[in-house]
Amino acid sequence: LDPILAVGWGRQLTLLQLALDPACAEGGAERAVRGLDVLVVSRFEVASEVAGLAWTGPQTIVYTTAQNRLHVVDPFLQQEIDSRDVRFMKLLYHTRDVSPVTGNTMVSYHAALRRHRARLYTVGLEGVFRTQLLAWDVSIQILVDKGLWSDAIALLLSIYSGMAGLSVGLPTNPDDVRKVARAKLLEVLRKYTCVQLGRSLHSASPEPSPSTSSSTSSSTSTSSTGDNFDAELCATCFFCAIKVERPAFIFDELYPLLVQTGRAAVFYDVLEPFIVQGHLTAVAPAIFTPFLRHLVARGRLAQAQRCLMAVALSSIDYHPVIKLCQEHRFFAPFLHLHSEITGNYSAALDSILAFVVGAPDTRPDAAVRPWQPAPDKRHTAHDLLDFVDCALHLRTYPRREPI
Repeated sequence: LDPILAVGWGRQLTLLQLALDPACAEGGAERAVRGLDVLVVSRFEVASEVAGLAWTGPQTIVYTTAQNRLHVVDPFLQQEIDSRDVRFMKLLYHTRDVSPVTGNTMVSYHAALRRHRARLYTVGLEGVFRTQLLAWDVSIQILVDKGLWSDAIALLLSIYSGMAGLSVGLPTNPDDVRKVARAKLLEVLRKYTCVQLGRSLHSASPEPSPSTSSSTSSSTSTSSTGDNFDAELCATCFFCAIKVERPAFIFDELYPLLVQTGRAAVFYDVLEPFIVQGHLTAVAPAIFTPFLRHLVARGRLAQAQRCLMAVALSSIDYHPVIKLCQEHRFFAPFLHLHSEITGNYSAALDSILAFVVGAPDTRPDAAVRPWQPAPDKRHTAHDLLDFVDCALHLRTYPRREPI
């Protein structure tokens, strides 16, 4: 959209762009001028009368008002980034004023607001003021140093998405912007994780107490608070890593750190909804198998089956997972994995049919057992019929994609 003219008039900011009719461009200078058109790119209202304005970057405008406030805005998103009281500067601006000496009306035409490189210069009755426009990475570092992790992460995500007006020091190419914002975000997440896990472990240490019962109560409360805090930390890391398309950060960096600090269970609890909702479909088998065992140990069998049906086959360590499906009667996942990984539909059918009809174990070394009705027979029979239908139509189960 560059170049764009920003006009402040009254309580309105307007962005204008010149557009040239291609048909007039080849007809000489005079015809080209007649083919120029002014397009309104953006127009929005502000709180008070605009006294002066200046571009501070490709996506940021600074303007002052008659109430002696300085505002930083993103005019394309129509979003205010910052606002400061600058009454101490006694700024000059384009307006009529009454002279405090003579009482006569004066007209001021002073250029009271200008930007040069990374500095903003303002002219007031008290002199010339210079304001340093902080680079984006410096602003992030200030937030980190103050411990405002959420603000730093939110700002980096907005920069990565192209939704932030803070552009000083950023590349002009959007792909390069995402690249540097991604690298900085992962760096901040590493620091955030280490700092917050350290605090969580420290707060979880039980303090000496004269009463055993009160000590137990305090320890339980602190542990619960710590787990909630760690879950929030994990969820933030999951969301950010997925947003910037770096899920490897979750499994290669976050997971080992949580295992070392005894927080693997928190990681598994946060992982489950991200898999079920489709945000993470590829998980390292070395992580996915103990994750399944964690869900089973907690009695969350339905969640375990949903995760088995949602992840990519590359996440499955076949033999231990198939054994787990057999032990806990995960028949839909069993049919899906057995047929998809081995390509053997008949073996999967044989295994499930024996369960549906309640057939005894026919292995030579097996003990003789009476025929017994199989539990959950109706639900399993439905899965079996669905599986047979997919097999006959040469489609995968359960997604019904062509084989």
